[in-house]
Amino acid sequence: AATGKLIAELPAEGPLIVGGFGMGGAMASSMISSRIRDRILGLVCIAATTFLPDALQQVLMALPPRQLVWMQGRADHVAPFWHAELHASFFEKAGWKITRLAHEDGHICYMPKVREMKAAIQSMATEQDHDSSDATISAPAGTFVLLHGLYGSGKHMMHWARDLAPPGWAVCCPNGSYQTANGGYSWTALRDSMPLLATDPLDEREQELHSKAMDKLLAELPTHGPLIVGGFSLGGAMASSMLSWSIQERILGMVFIGTTTFLPEQLQQALPALRPRPVMWMHGHADKLVPFWHAEIHAGLFEKAGWKVSRLSHDEGHICHAPQVPELKAGILSMVVDCKSGSN
Repeated sequence: AATGKLIAELPAEGPLIVGGFGMGGAMASSMISSRIRDRILGLVCIAATTFLPDALQQVLMALPPRQLVWMQGRADHVAPFWHAELHASFFEKAGWKITRLAHEDGHICYMPKVREMKAAIQSMATEQDHDSSDATISAPAGTFVLLHGLYGSGKHMMHWARDLAPPGWAVCCPNGSYQTANGGYSWTALRDSMPLLATDPLDEREQELHSKAMDKLLAELPTHGPLIVGGFSLGGAMASSMLSWSIQERILGMVFIGTTTFLPEQLQQALPALRPRPVMWMHGHADKLVPFWHAEIHAGLFEKAGWKVSRLSHDEGHICHAPQVPELKAGILSMVVDCKSGSN
Protein backbone atom coordinates (compact mmCIF):
# COMPACT_ATOMS: atom_id res chain seq x y z
CA ALA A 1 0.00 0.00 0.00
CA ALA A 2 2.88 2.37 0.81
CA THR A 3 4.48 1.66 -2.57
CA GLY A 4 1.19 2.36 -4.33
CA LYS A 5 0.83 5.69 -2.54
CA LEU A 6 4.40 6.62 -3.47
CA ILE A 7 3.90 5.73 -7.14
CA ALA A 8 0.72 7.83 -7.24
CA GLU A 9 2.83 10.88 -6.36
CA LEU A 10 5.33 10.35 -9.20
CA PRO A 11 5.07 11.69 -12.77
CA ALA A 12 2.81 9.50 -14.89
CA GLU A 13 5.22 9.28 -17.83
CA GLY A 14 8.91 9.40 -18.70
CA PRO A 15 12.08 7.64 -17.54
CA LEU A 16 13.04 7.55 -13.86
CA ILE A 17 16.20 7.18 -11.81
CA VAL A 18 15.13 6.10 -8.34
CA GLY A 19 17.15 6.19 -5.15
CA GLY A 20 17.02 6.49 -1.41
CA PHE A 21 18.94 6.64 1.85
CA GLY A 22 18.50 4.01 4.55
CA MET A 23 14.93 2.74 4.54
CA GLY A 24 14.30 4.98 1.53
CA GLY A 25 16.76 2.86 -0.43
CA ALA A 26 14.83 -0.27 0.54
CA MET A 27 11.67 1.43 -0.71
CA ALA A 28 13.44 2.32 -3.97
CA SER A 29 14.40 -1.34 -4.46
CA SER A 30 10.77 -2.34 -3.94
CA MET A 31 9.73 -0.13 -6.86
CA ILE A 32 11.46 -2.60 -9.19
CA SER A 33 8.54 -4.92 -8.38
CA SER A 34 5.91 -2.29 -9.20
CA ARG A 35 4.11 -1.37 -12.42
CA ILE A 36 6.58 1.49 -13.12
CA ARG A 37 9.58 -0.86 -13.28
CA ASP A 38 9.86 -0.52 -17.08
CA ARG A 39 10.49 3.23 -16.73
CA ILE A 40 13.39 2.90 -14.27
CA LEU A 41 16.84 3.45 -15.81
CA GLY A 42 18.74 2.72 -12.62
CA LEU A 43 18.77 2.74 -8.83
CA VAL A 44 20.79 4.65 -6.24
CA CYS A 45 21.03 2.97 -2.83
CA ILE A 46 22.87 4.77 -0.01
CA ALA A 47 23.33 2.95 3.30
CA ALA A 48 20.43 0.73 2.34
CA THR A 49 19.38 -2.88 2.02
CA THR A 50 16.05 -4.58 1.28
CA PHE A 51 13.24 -5.79 3.51
CA LEU A 52 11.84 -8.04 0.74
CA PRO A 53 14.86 -10.11 -0.39
CA ASP A 54 12.91 -13.05 -1.85
CA ALA A 55 10.58 -10.84 -3.89
CA LEU A 56 13.51 -8.72 -5.09
CA GLN A 57 15.54 -11.72 -6.27
CA GLN A 58 12.53 -13.11 -8.10
CA VAL A 59 11.70 -9.95 -10.01
CA LEU A 60 15.33 -9.06 -10.83
CA MET A 61 15.84 -12.31 -12.72
CA ALA A 62 12.85 -11.43 -14.88
CA LEU A 63 14.03 -7.94 -15.89
CA PRO A 64 16.64 -6.72 -18.37
CA PRO A 65 19.70 -5.53 -16.37
CA ARG A 66 20.19 -1.86 -15.58
CA GLN A 67 22.55 0.09 -13.32
CA LEU A 68 22.88 0.36 -9.55
CA VAL A 69 24.92 2.97 -7.71
CA TRP A 70 25.69 1.57 -4.25
CA MET A 71 27.27 3.45 -1.34
CA GLN A 72 27.84 1.79 2.02
CA GLY A 73 29.98 2.30 5.12
CA ARG A 74 31.84 -0.55 6.78
CA ALA A 75 31.12 0.97 10.20
CA ASP A 76 27.37 1.22 9.55
CA HIS A 77 25.51 -0.29 12.52
CA VAL A 78 22.01 0.55 11.24
CA ALA A 79 22.31 -1.22 7.87
CA PRO A 80 25.27 -3.58 8.42
CA PHE A 81 27.82 -3.75 5.62
CA TRP A 82 27.36 -7.49 5.08
CA HIS A 83 23.61 -7.02 4.72
CA ALA A 84 24.04 -4.22 2.20
CA GLU A 85 26.54 -6.36 0.26
CA LEU A 86 23.97 -9.14 0.09
CA HIS A 87 21.51 -6.60 -1.31
CA ALA A 88 24.01 -5.56 -4.01
CA SER A 89 24.76 -9.19 -4.85
CA PHE A 90 21.14 -9.77 -5.90
CA PHE A 91 21.60 -7.15 -8.62
CA GLU A 92 25.01 -8.51 -9.66
CA LYS A 93 23.65 -12.03 -10.07
CA ALA A 94 20.92 -10.60 -12.31
CA GLY A 95 23.55 -8.95 -14.54
CA TRP A 96 23.17 -5.35 -13.38
CA LYS A 97 26.15 -3.00 -13.67
CA ILE A 98 27.13 -2.04 -10.11
CA THR A 99 29.11 1.05 -9.12
CA ARG A 100 30.35 0.24 -5.59
CA LEU A 101 31.31 3.16 -3.37
CA ALA A 102 32.42 1.67 -0.05
CA HIS A 103 33.90 3.75 2.77
CA GLU A 104 35.04 3.33 6.38
CA ASP A 105 32.42 5.53 8.07
CA GLY A 106 28.94 4.72 9.35
CA HIS A 107 25.32 5.32 8.33
CA ILE A 108 25.94 8.39 6.16
CA CYS A 109 26.24 9.64 2.61
CA TYR A 110 30.03 9.86 2.39
CA MET A 111 30.79 13.29 0.91
CA PRO A 112 34.25 12.51 -0.57
CA LYS A 113 32.59 9.99 -2.88
CA VAL A 114 29.64 12.13 -3.97
CA ARG A 115 31.44 13.25 -7.13
CA GLU A 116 31.84 9.61 -8.23
CA MET A 117 28.21 8.99 -7.39
CA LYS A 118 27.05 11.92 -9.49
CA ALA A 119 29.13 10.72 -12.45
CA ALA A 120 27.61 7.23 -12.23
CA ILE A 121 24.08 8.65 -12.06
CA GLN A 122 24.81 10.87 -15.05
CA SER A 123 25.98 7.81 -17.00
CA MET A 124 22.56 6.20 -16.56
CA ALA A 125 20.95 9.03 -18.51
CA THR A 126 23.84 9.37 -20.98
CA GLU A 127 23.83 5.69 -21.93
CA GLN A 128 20.06 5.79 -22.32
CA ASP A 129 20.40 8.68 -24.77
CA HIS A 130 23.36 7.46 -26.81
CA ASP A 131 23.56 3.66 -26.65
CA SER A 132 20.81 1.98 -28.63
CA SER A 133 21.39 -1.36 -26.94
CA ASP A 134 20.92 0.19 -23.51
CA ALA A 135 17.91 2.13 -24.74
CA THR A 136 16.00 -1.13 -24.89
CA ILE A 137 16.85 -1.81 -21.25
CA SER A 138 14.54 0.86 -19.89
CA ALA A 139 11.73 -0.20 -22.18
CA PRO A 140 11.38 -3.94 -22.79
CA ALA A 141 9.73 -4.83 -26.09
CA GLY A 142 6.76 -6.18 -24.16
CA THR A 143 5.75 -8.30 -21.18
CA PHE A 144 5.12 -12.04 -21.18
CA VAL A 145 2.52 -12.81 -18.51
CA LEU A 146 2.31 -16.41 -17.31
CA LEU A 147 -0.20 -17.34 -14.59
CA HIS A 148 0.26 -20.31 -12.26
CA GLY A 149 -2.21 -23.11 -11.65
CA LEU A 150 -4.04 -24.16 -8.50
CA TYR A 151 -1.71 -24.42 -5.46
CA GLY A 152 1.10 -22.81 -7.47
CA SER A 153 2.82 -19.44 -7.19
CA GLY A 154 4.38 -16.79 -9.37
CA LYS A 155 7.83 -17.69 -8.02
CA HIS A 156 7.51 -21.23 -9.34
CA MET A 157 6.50 -19.96 -12.79
CA MET A 158 9.41 -17.55 -13.24
CA HIS A 159 11.95 -20.00 -14.68
CA TRP A 160 9.35 -21.37 -17.06
CA ALA A 161 8.27 -17.87 -18.12
CA ARG A 162 11.84 -16.70 -18.78
CA ASP A 163 12.38 -19.74 -20.99
CA LEU A 164 9.23 -19.16 -23.04
CA ALA A 165 9.33 -15.35 -23.33
CA PRO A 166 10.52 -13.75 -26.59
CA PRO A 167 14.02 -12.17 -26.48
CA GLY A 168 13.99 -8.68 -24.99
CA TRP A 169 10.66 -9.19 -23.25
CA ALA A 170 10.11 -8.81 -19.52
CA VAL A 171 8.15 -11.50 -17.68
CA CYS A 172 5.44 -11.12 -15.06
CA CYS A 173 4.12 -13.98 -12.90
CA PRO A 174 1.80 -12.63 -10.19
CA ASN A 175 0.40 -14.69 -7.34
CA GLY A 176 -3.28 -15.58 -7.22
CA SER A 177 -5.63 -13.66 -4.95
CA TYR A 178 -6.34 -16.48 -2.50
CA GLN A 179 -3.73 -18.36 -0.47
CA THR A 180 -4.17 -22.12 -0.17
CA ALA A 181 -3.39 -24.40 2.76
CA ASN A 182 -0.14 -25.62 1.20
CA GLY A 183 1.29 -22.09 1.01
CA GLY A 184 0.45 -21.71 -2.68
CA TYR A 185 -2.25 -19.61 -4.31
CA SER A 186 -5.51 -19.87 -6.22
CA TRP A 187 -7.20 -17.44 -8.59
CA THR A 188 -10.65 -18.38 -7.30
CA ALA A 189 -12.30 -18.40 -3.88
CA LEU A 190 -13.16 -21.59 -2.01
CA ARG A 191 -16.39 -23.50 -2.54
CA ASP A 192 -17.33 -25.75 0.39
CA SER A 193 -13.76 -25.30 1.69
CA MET A 194 -12.32 -26.59 -1.60
CA PRO A 195 -10.57 -24.50 -4.29
CA LEU A 196 -12.26 -24.42 -7.67
CA LEU A 197 -10.77 -26.15 -10.70
CA ALA A 198 -10.57 -24.66 -14.19
CA THR A 199 -13.48 -26.90 -15.21
CA ASP A 200 -15.83 -25.60 -12.50
CA PRO A 201 -18.33 -23.01 -13.80
CA LEU A 202 -18.71 -19.97 -11.55
CA ASP A 203 -21.97 -19.04 -9.88
CA GLU A 204 -23.08 -15.41 -9.51
CA ARG A 205 -21.25 -14.80 -6.22
CA GLU A 206 -18.10 -16.47 -7.50
CA GLN A 207 -18.18 -14.34 -10.64
CA GLU A 208 -18.23 -11.25 -8.43
CA LEU A 209 -15.20 -12.52 -6.50
CA HIS A 210 -13.57 -13.43 -9.80
CA SER A 211 -13.98 -9.83 -10.97
CA LYS A 212 -12.24 -8.60 -7.82
CA ALA A 213 -9.43 -11.08 -8.36
CA MET A 214 -9.10 -9.85 -11.94
CA ASP A 215 -8.90 -6.23 -10.79
CA LYS A 216 -6.06 -7.20 -8.44
CA LEU A 217 -4.25 -9.06 -11.21
CA LEU A 218 -4.56 -6.22 -13.72
CA ALA A 219 -3.22 -3.76 -11.14
CA GLU A 220 0.01 -5.79 -10.99
CA LEU A 221 0.66 -5.70 -14.74
CA PRO A 222 2.64 -2.98 -16.57
CA THR A 223 0.43 -0.10 -17.62
CA HIS A 224 1.93 0.25 -21.10
CA GLY A 225 3.27 -1.91 -23.89
CA PRO A 226 2.24 -5.11 -25.64
CA LEU A 227 1.48 -8.31 -23.76
CA ILE A 228 1.49 -12.01 -24.47
CA VAL A 229 -0.70 -13.68 -21.87
CA GLY A 230 -0.85 -17.31 -20.89
CA GLY A 231 -1.33 -19.72 -18.06
CA PHE A 232 -1.20 -23.27 -16.87
CA SER A 233 -4.37 -25.01 -15.67
CA LEU A 234 -6.41 -22.56 -13.56
CA GLY A 235 -4.03 -19.78 -14.62
CA GLY A 236 -5.01 -20.37 -18.25
CA ALA A 237 -8.68 -19.98 -17.36
CA MET A 238 -7.78 -16.67 -15.72
CA ALA A 239 -5.84 -15.64 -18.83
CA SER A 240 -8.92 -16.32 -21.00
CA SER A 241 -10.98 -14.07 -18.75
CA MET A 242 -8.63 -11.15 -19.42
CA LEU A 243 -10.11 -10.95 -22.91
CA SER A 244 -13.30 -9.53 -21.38
CA TRP A 245 -11.38 -6.55 -19.95
CA SER A 246 -10.04 -3.52 -21.82
CA ILE A 247 -6.46 -4.74 -21.39
CA GLN A 248 -7.19 -7.21 -24.21
CA GLU A 249 -6.38 -4.43 -26.70
CA ARG A 250 -2.68 -4.78 -25.75
CA ILE A 251 -2.55 -8.58 -26.05
CA LEU A 252 -0.68 -9.96 -29.08
CA GLY A 253 -1.51 -13.60 -28.41
CA MET A 254 -2.54 -16.22 -25.86
CA VAL A 255 -0.79 -19.32 -24.47
CA PHE A 256 -2.94 -22.08 -22.95
CA ILE A 257 -1.35 -25.12 -21.28
CA GLY A 258 -3.50 -27.81 -19.68
CA THR A 259 -6.45 -25.47 -19.30
CA THR A 260 -9.98 -24.50 -20.27
CA THR A 261 -12.40 -21.72 -19.23
CA PHE A 262 -14.79 -21.45 -16.27
CA LEU A 263 -16.77 -18.71 -18.04
CA PRO A 264 -17.55 -20.30 -21.44
CA GLU A 265 -20.65 -18.23 -22.21
CA GLN A 266 -18.91 -14.96 -21.38
CA LEU A 267 -15.90 -15.93 -23.49
CA GLN A 268 -18.09 -17.06 -26.39
CA GLN A 269 -19.88 -13.71 -26.37
CA ALA A 270 -16.67 -11.67 -26.14
CA LEU A 271 -14.56 -13.37 -28.82
CA PRO A 272 -16.55 -12.50 -31.99
CA ALA A 273 -16.25 -8.80 -31.17
CA LEU A 274 -12.47 -8.96 -30.77
CA ARG A 275 -9.67 -8.79 -33.32
CA PRO A 276 -8.45 -12.38 -33.88
CA ARG A 277 -4.97 -13.18 -32.63
CA PRO A 278 -2.80 -16.31 -32.46
CA VAL A 279 -3.21 -18.91 -29.72
CA MET A 280 -0.70 -21.56 -28.63
CA TRP A 281 -2.61 -24.50 -27.12
CA MET A 282 -1.07 -27.54 -25.39
CA HIS A 283 -3.01 -30.38 -23.80
CA GLY A 284 -2.61 -34.03 -22.85
CA HIS A 285 -5.00 -36.82 -23.82
CA ALA A 286 -4.44 -38.41 -20.39
CA ASP A 287 -5.22 -35.23 -18.43
CA LYS A 288 -7.68 -36.15 -15.66
CA LEU A 289 -7.87 -32.71 -14.00
CA VAL A 290 -8.86 -30.89 -17.18
CA PRO A 291 -10.24 -33.55 -19.56
CA PHE A 292 -9.07 -33.32 -23.15
CA TRP A 293 -12.61 -32.93 -24.50
CA HIS A 294 -13.17 -29.95 -22.18
CA ALA A 295 -9.97 -28.27 -23.36
CA GLU A 296 -10.96 -28.88 -26.99
CA ILE A 297 -14.22 -27.00 -26.44
CA HIS A 298 -12.14 -24.10 -25.10
CA ALA A 299 -9.89 -24.10 -28.18
CA GLY A 300 -12.94 -24.41 -30.42
CA LEU A 301 -14.42 -21.17 -29.09
CA PHE A 302 -11.37 -19.31 -30.39
CA GLU A 303 -11.34 -21.12 -33.73
CA LYS A 304 -15.02 -20.35 -34.34
CA ALA A 305 -14.24 -16.67 -33.76
CA GLY A 306 -11.49 -16.73 -36.40
CA TRP A 307 -8.48 -16.98 -34.07
CA LYS A 308 -5.55 -19.07 -35.30
CA VAL A 309 -5.04 -21.89 -32.78
CA SER A 310 -1.81 -23.91 -32.99
CA ARG A 311 -2.59 -27.21 -31.26
CA LEU A 312 0.13 -29.19 -29.47
CA SER A 313 -1.49 -32.35 -28.15
CA HIS A 314 0.34 -35.20 -26.43
CA ASP A 315 -0.41 -38.49 -24.67
CA GLU A 316 0.63 -37.44 -21.15
CA GLY A 317 -1.42 -35.93 -18.32
CA HIS A 318 -1.74 -32.53 -16.64
CA ILE A 319 1.71 -31.20 -17.57
CA CYS A 320 3.65 -28.96 -19.89
CA HIS A 321 5.03 -31.57 -22.30
CA ALA A 322 8.78 -30.90 -22.46
CA PRO A 323 9.41 -32.41 -25.94
CA GLN A 324 6.97 -29.87 -27.41
CA VAL A 325 8.41 -26.81 -25.66
CA PRO A 326 10.58 -25.81 -28.69
CA GLU A 327 7.40 -25.70 -30.82
CA LEU A 328 5.66 -23.74 -28.08
CA LYS A 329 8.51 -21.21 -27.92
CA ALA A 330 8.57 -20.86 -31.71
CA GLY A 331 4.84 -20.16 -31.75
CA ILE A 332 5.18 -17.52 -29.04
CA LEU A 333 8.05 -15.84 -30.90
CA SER A 334 5.99 -15.80 -34.10
CA MET A 335 3.37 -13.68 -32.32
CA VAL A 336 5.96 -10.91 -32.03
CA VAL A 337 7.38 -11.40 -35.53
CA ASP A 338 3.93 -11.38 -37.14
CA CYS A 339 2.98 -8.24 -35.23
CA LYS A 340 6.14 -6.43 -36.38
CA SER A 341 5.58 -7.44 -39.99
CA GLY A 342 2.04 -6.11 -39.86
CA SER A 343 0.31 -9.43 -40.46
CA ASN A 344 -1.72 -8.89 -37.31
